[in-house]
Amino acid sequence: MSRIDDANGKPGEELLLPLPKKAKILVAGSHADNLGYQCGGWTITWQGLSGNNITDGTTILQAITNTVHPETEVVYELNPSADFVKSSGFSYGILVVGEHPYAESDGDNLNLTIPAPGPSTLTNIWRLWLHREACSDLVQDH
Repeated sequence: MSRIDDANGKPGEELLLPLPKKAKILVAGSHADNLGYQCGGWTITWQGLSGNNITDGTTILQAITNTVHPETEVVYELNPSADFVKSSGFSYGILVVGEHPYAESDGDNLNLTIPAPGPSTLTNIWRLWLHREACSDLVQDH
């Protein structure tokens, strides 16, 4: 299962997407640079695998890096601390987290949460948004 949260502003406001050509983007999370996690169960093996040397493909981090303007700086950090996020001057943050790959009942879990360190990474990325004046209304509305 995947979920994409796209905060592109309210009508009449400046749009968030597409991103400006000159930006500093933080890409974070356990699944951003892990093709095995992105493929999930049944894709490579029955229960799935972790890593980037198990099949051909493009990770989300690679896709972002290959797509943005050459003047855009993309920084990858698996689990950035709040201080790192706050002090690094990022224009935007992209978080890619999820379950570890599995198939059928082997990965079933009654606790429907993102595995650690996903929640702490999410909190730290949101702190980036809290410091952006343009998104203050968006954060308050949720």
